[in-house]
Amino acid sequence: MIVIGKMENKKPINQFSVIVLGIVFDPKEKKILIGKREDDPYIPQSSWCFPGGRLSDDGEVNQTLIERIKEQTGLEVKNLGAVFAKTYEEKRDLFTSCVKLLKENSRVAGN
Repeated sequence: MIVIGKMENKKPINQFSVIVLGIVFDPKEKKILIGKREDDPYIPQSSWCFPGGRLSDDGEVNQTLIERIKEQTGLEVKNLGAVFAKTYEEKRDLFTSCVKLLKENSRVAGN
């Protein structure tokens, strides 16, 4: 193995940091929720984002997302399904998944 420079806090190539974000939709208000991002060392140029967070090694995606939304916003939400997933050219070991969430006590027309 050849090591060039200092390689602290490097993950093996097969490990990803997984971020789950929720697109919280309120059909009564016809709005989605975004928040102001505070200093994120992984994506410093982003200042606005959907609520959510990093998935722990033993975390279950849906439950982690629902808990993070509750912690960050106080809202109860229901998972309506994945919207998209993405990796970042500048941070190849970062994987982001966005999920559409319905604000609880709200109903989408026809449901």
